[in-house]
Amino acid sequence: MSEKVRGLARLHVPGHGTRLGAVTDQDIHVDLSTDCGGLSALLSRNTAADDFEKAVLSLHDRAETVIRRSELSPATEEAKPHLLSPADEQECWGAGCTYHVDNLEKMRRARPLYAAAYEADRPLLFFKASAFRVAGPSDSIACRRDSGQTIPEAELAVLLSPTGEAVAYAMGNDVTALDVERSNSLYQPQAKIFDGSAALGPWWTPASMAPEALTTPFTCIVTRQGKTVLKQEIDPGRMTRGVDELAQWLYRSASFPDGAVLMTGGASVPEGFTLREGDAVKIDHPRLGELRNVVLSSSSSSSSGNERKGREYVAQA
Repeated sequence: MSEKVRGLARLHVPGHGTRLGAVTDQDIHVDLSTDCGGLSALLSRNTAADDFEKAVLSLHDRAETVIRRSELSPATEEAKPHLLSPADEQECWGAGCTYHVDNLEKMRRARPLYAAAYEADRPLLFFKASAFRVAGPSDSIACRRDSGQTIPEAELAVLLSPTGEAVAYAMGNDVTALDVERSNSLYQPQAKIFDGSAALGPWWTPASMAPEALTTPFTCIVTRQGKTVLKQEIDPGRMTRGVDELAQWLYRSASFPDGAVLMTGGASVPEGFTLREGDAVKIDHPRLGELRNVVLSSSSSSSSGNERKGREYVAQA
């Protein structure tokens, strides 16, 4: 094996449709066989982290074609290869109140329900998106139509096997209508679930290949007309709830035969900031890669690839 395998991608291959590929530094090695199955099938056979890594390496070795990563289209063009959301049938769930808070007493006064979630044994978990609603690296995200403040939330995303084991990592964007959520805590589902509210990518990095991902800082940068209007530094080492703990609670009374995706929570809220149509959101992790999405208006936002089968803020988290 001349190149080191980096991860597992879902991608569109012209003439072949959706396929899985093993990602290396320069290429994606693609299995074109019609009976290879998708991510769900792979997860059903490889429920442990080490087995998942072996399956990705095996795909690399038997790949029938190689696509240069430089040849991937940044948009969803039928005639060109492009990355899709790395999830196929998996539900996407979210977690909240997972990062250290410097002033919990202040939060008790301002947002007592959320302060209680920080102090409780049971974590804050919520349904985020069905797989068809999750955008990939070639798709757009959107602001909620009736929201005046929609924000990005850059998060570490975890792929869980049907048995609840963390087998891979990716970057996630838990796009949130912040003003809707803050107007009434009972409105959280509306603040979290809408067209263009979730993005995932660029591919799955097996957990056994990147144990440092859980402690490696990453960035979220929003550019508007070529200028940086938001820059956040996120340190997952500040999480107060571990991935295994969150997974155990999620699977406690629910089954996920296709596995599940869990976004592990946002580190900070960009106060006074809102996304606008045309913004480019780039979430970049030195080990897991880059997830980039453009914001379209809610009325024109594109669906995910699955369905298609002025002010600078610097935040330290």
